[in-house]
This record gives sequence, structure tokens and C-alpha cells, in this order.
Amino acid sequence: MDPSEKALNKIIWLGHASFLISLNDVTIITDPAFFDLPTRERRVSLPCDVTDLKGVDYLLISHDHRDHFDAKSVNQLVALNPEMKALMPLNGSQLLKVNGFDEISFQEAGWYQEYQLNENLRVIFLPARHWGRRGLNDQNRVLWGSFLIHSGNTKIYFGGDSGYGEHYKEIRELFGKINYCILPIGAYSPSYMMKTSHTTPEEALQAFIDLGGETFIPMHYGTYDLSDEPVGEPLQRLKNEARRLNISDKLKVLDIGEALSVNQGTESLEIVGYLN
Repeated sequence: MDPSEKALNKIIWLGHASFLISLNDVTIITDPAFFDLPTRERRVSLPCDVTDLKGVDYLLISHDHRDHFDAKSVNQLVALNPEMKALMPLNGSQLLKVNGFDEISFQEAGWYQEYQLNENLRVIFLPARHWGRRGLNDQNRVLWGSFLIHSGNTKIYFGGDSGYGEHYKEIRELFGKINYCILPIGAYSPSYMMKTSHTTPEEALQAFIDLGGETFIPMHYGTYDLSDEPVGEPLQRLKNEARRLNISDKLKVLDIGEALSVNQGTESLEIVGYLN
């Protein structure tokens, strides 16, 4: 698949929190981290050549941590997509300027604010329980959050990075049921360090229920080794809890490079030929 084939509505996992979402003639990439990070190797390769990622309209950045905003990855996307616009949290422009992306068009938003877009697309920046930092003296200078992507009859919630909290219920109350919930399930151990900023698989499923979700797509596991739990544990715990709650049919566990096709309310999984 070529991302420029915008008529095809798909959600493609590129690894970690990076997704390519093509929805009603608009193409989006979330939280790009395609390569090794300064202190973490990528365990699974990007499922395509980065030069295939053309035709991207919007870059969504949930917060400033390096596994969600990798400067090398953003640099590649900007070079390939000079017209691409960045949708950022408050003070996200600092993140662009510090990393030399002065020319990229961007908008910032606080929690519950909607970006001003021209296409048949609504994107609202929403809360998360997290934090931000890239260096020694910049803690929490850039806001963190999540996104609701709404086009036509389809609503996609991209959860960014978050601990469990009441914001999931608040989002449901404001926006109704969510068709597709992309939620993090990894980096939760040790609990005393991670609980306030990351969800366990069980908490992620509760967040999905709070959101009134129809389809759960897990992320933020298996690509980078960020915490103490075994690499295979998050997905196994997720499946076990979904089975206990009798909602296994709502899970759509994607392999990296696999796509969820969304066509007029129907769904199908397919291998997408790694975008080329």
C-alpha cells in the first residue's frame, strides 16, 4: 500500500505508538519513532522503507518523550512531506524549534481544544495522565495528551501515553462511543514508578470500557524495552483479561505492518505489503 492511496480507510501499526491512519482522503502519522533511540534499541524493524511514507497530511504528537517524538524520524517525514502540518500540544512549537524544524506548519492545542482544519476532519486534543521531558531542565514545559480523530461516521481515539484516570469517562460523556480505541498496554513495571503515567493491560481494558469503545487496538509494547516486565507479558495479560471480561471479540491485535481496514462499518485484517 502507498500512503497516497487516500481513498482506502486503514489503520496501520508502524510499531510502538506510531500509526499510519488513512481516513476519508486524509493521511495521518502519530508519534513517530522509527529507529533506535539514544538509550533504547528498536527490537522490531520499521515494516517499510521510511521513504515510502509520502503523502502524509498531518503529524500528531502526543508529548515530547523521545519514544513519541524522535527527531530523526520527524526529520525524515518533513523531508518527504514538505506540506505536512503538525498538530501539537501547548508549547509544542518549542519542541519543533529546538530540533530545527522551523519551517513546518503547526497548530497547538490544550486539553479539550479542537484544531482548526479545513478538510472533512476534526481533531481534538484531550487529556492524559503523564508528563514530559527531553533534557535536564525542560520537565513539563510541553503539555501531554491524547487525540480524538473524527471523520464522517468514524471516531478514532489515540491514547498517547497515560496512567488510568477519570478522563476516559469524561471523554465518553463528551463525545459518545468511540469506534476505534488505540491504547497503550506496556511499560508498567515496576508499578511504584510507572503507575501514575502508564496503564497495565487490565487498566487499558477498563479505559476502553470507560470510552464506550467498539474496537481495541493495543500499542506501546514489544518495540522498545522501556521497563521491567517481560516483553511478551503485556499482550498475554491483555488477552487473559479480555477473555475474563468476555470481550475478546473486540480486540484487534495488529502485527507491525498489518492494517485494519475500515470500510463503511465493516472491518478486515490484512497484510499490507509494507506500504510499498
